[in-house]
Amino acid sequence: MSETGRDQARLLIIDDDPEIRNVLHEFLSQSYQCAAVNSAEDALMRLATDTFELIISDITMERMSGLEMVPLIHKVAPRAVIVMISGRQTIEYAIEAMRAGAFDYVTKPFDLREVDAAVSRALNHHKLLAARQRYQSSLEDLVKHRRAEVEHPEYYDTVTDLPNRLLFEHRVRQSLVLAKDAQQMRGIFFLAVDGFKEINEKLGHSAGDSLLKDLAGRLKQCVNESDTVARFDEDEFALLLTRVTATQDLADVSRSINEVLKPSFVLDGQEICLSASLGISLFPCDGEDPGTLLHNAETALYRARTHRLLISRLSETTAHN
Repeated sequence: MSETGRDQARLLIIDDDPEIRNVLHEFLSQSYQCAAVNSAEDALMRLATDTFELIISDITMERMSGLEMVPLIHKVAPRAVIVMISGRQTIEYAIEAMRAGAFDYVTKPFDLREVDAAVSRALNHHKLLAARQRYQSSLEDLVKHRRAEVEHPEYYDTVTDLPNRLLFEHRVRQSLVLAKDAQQMRGIFFLAVDGFKEINEKLGHSAGDSLLKDLAGRLKQCVNESDTVARFDEDEFALLLTRVTATQDLADVSRSINEVLKPSFVLDGQEICLSASLGISLFPCDGEDPGTLLHNAETALYRARTHRLLISRLSETTAHN
């Protein structure tokens, strides 16, 4: 017997002749895990619930022939290798078996040494196919990983690792398509940190980056997992809300943002208190396309910042007087 079977490969023997079936089963079971059935129909039922590396099948059987069975085997067990056995000894019949999808062809009456050699070749072929499949899977995983490495900086902010404006706008477009089909609402928030430029200049960019990372984490607490928090410009963030049933939901998120900003931020041992200006737009009330919704949210943010700046200046003037 060949040493190929030391890994205890699993073989399925199909033959409606009980004598041949038993001879093959007894001989091959010395080195392999073997099962035997007497028809193509029984083989297909077995393959639906069990796995075999190699299938040895007669060609001429009652009801379904071996040649008719081969394409069906490839559907239910695409990784199995098939060796056909037949009393037809013409080369044309062997070619027909190969065209049907068989790997090898053994003629009857057979020499068991010939069967052993055919099994060894078939199992070696199965190992090569399995190795190629593993290589292809590994290569696909590597390509996906490399693509993610290349694309990540294009779609994500390098400081906070949040989606950037490009990815945010893409998600808004996708979300609006779903919202239109389901007749749902969507909310867009623009948020700008008040006085961030002064903080950055006073404490340095490293401290400013730490502040942005901390703020990004707090903003994520204000939304659902299906929502998106993104960073746009130096001090600007954007939120896409996908679970909006009423304007009250927008008010609730606004309050949540104010709440997460109340605790001070600690930078280099200093406590920094932050405030932020918000601009909000609602689909479909404030626009039915991404461009209009983003523009209206940015416009609302600009008005909020202007209003906050005017109040700040009035407060300073009052204090001086």
